[in-house]
Amino acid sequence: MSERRGPWFLLTGLLIGLLAGLLYTWLINPVRFVDTAPDLLRTEFKDQYRSMVALAYQANQDLGRAEGRLAQLKETDSVSELTSQARRIRDAGGSEQEALALTNLAIALSDQSPASPTATISP
Repeated sequence: MSERRGPWFLLTGLLIGLLAGLLYTWLINPVRFVDTAPDLLRTEFKDQYRSMVALAYQANQDLGRAEGRLAQLKETDSVSELTSQARRIRDAGGSEQEALALTNLAIALSDQSPASPTATISP
């Protein structure tokens, strides 16, 4: 007796395996990201990160630390990101304190000038 089943058993098995895998990874044991780098965050979380850095700068006035924290976002122009975020917060009617902290940090970073080279005198 030879029984011909066809490809339906294989297709059904693959479909059941796929559904079971998705059920396991989405509901039973989903991925949890812990201690991820700031540059890998989504845009809205980067905004929250910038706000926390600005509020911390407002509290302790440590520009070097704020600059180091913003450098972890690996953005090309932190000053423009800070000012555009402050503008978005004001336009949306958000926290004025947060927008002011972002603006003050952007001003502090833009006022910071690179160290001027010292002249060396050769004999």
